[in-house]
Amino acid sequence: MNNKGFTLVEVLATFAVMAIILGIAFPAVDNLYLENKKEIYKSYESGFLAAAKLYVDQYDRDLWTKSQTEHNAVCVKITYNDIKCEDLIKKFTGQSKKESVDENNSYIYAIKSGSKVTYEVFLTIKNNSNAILYKSDAYSKTTITNCGANAISSKCTLTP
Repeated sequence: MNNKGFTLVEVLATFAVMAIILGIAFPAVDNLYLENKKEIYKSYESGFLAAAKLYVDQYDRDLWTKSQTEHNAVCVKITYNDIKCEDLIKKFTGQSKKESVDENNSYIYAIKSGSKVTYEVFLTIKNNSNAILYKSDAYSKTTITNCGANAISSKCTLTP
């Protein structure tokens, strides 16, 4: 007999091998995708920090007279809206249009002690259903309980 095709056993064996390979490869690819998303969020967090530093440089004289903590350091809360209003940061565009910065819970503490300024970044990214996709590490590490006054932008006022 002249067989020019594959037997059913050969086809099933091929599909079984492919299923095993996919079962091993898919979690690895999915993990790469999730790590890439996390890197996108961290990159935006770095941009948020850089924008806050520009904001502090721009309003240096006005910021540091607003409040003092018990350690004789000055602390100012710079909101995401302050930075966005000054056009210091672009709107977040993640991998899908369903992701956005939680503008009410994203801010930076700028703390000046002597001539040194340190920053703590609090960035939250949510999806359309308000599920948190990313929260910066500062939420779990911070020791600040009362930062004092918010930074006030002279360029714009936010309307409700």
